[in-house]
Amino acid sequence: MTTERDVTAGELDSAYGDKLPVEDSVHVPEPIGPGMTDVPGLARLAASTWLHGTEWGLMTSAKVAGRLARATTDREEAQSLVKDVGKTAHPVSDVTRACPQARRCR
Repeated sequence: MTTERDVTAGELDSAYGDKLPVEDSVHVPEPIGPGMTDVPGLARLAASTWLHGTEWGLMTSAKVAGRLARATTDREEAQSLVKDVGKTAHPVSDVTRACPQARRCR
């Protein structure tokens, strides 16, 4: 009957020399895989994209809110706003008519 006990490094050296037994099924993964070196750069890219997208959204919202506020008090600004909305809505309408999926949704 064998019992488990701690083995010292000296006992291993004397028993096996420089060649310690190694099982073939043991696989030790690399600490950092080849793709992991790209993660910091991708994180910076994602953060920068989020920051610029948020900045654009906030600036656009502020401009639109200001223009709507001016249009409520200024007749010429209101007419200009209606023209600009019409110019934008027409091409969007053309695209939705050309899209076969848009016909299914109607």
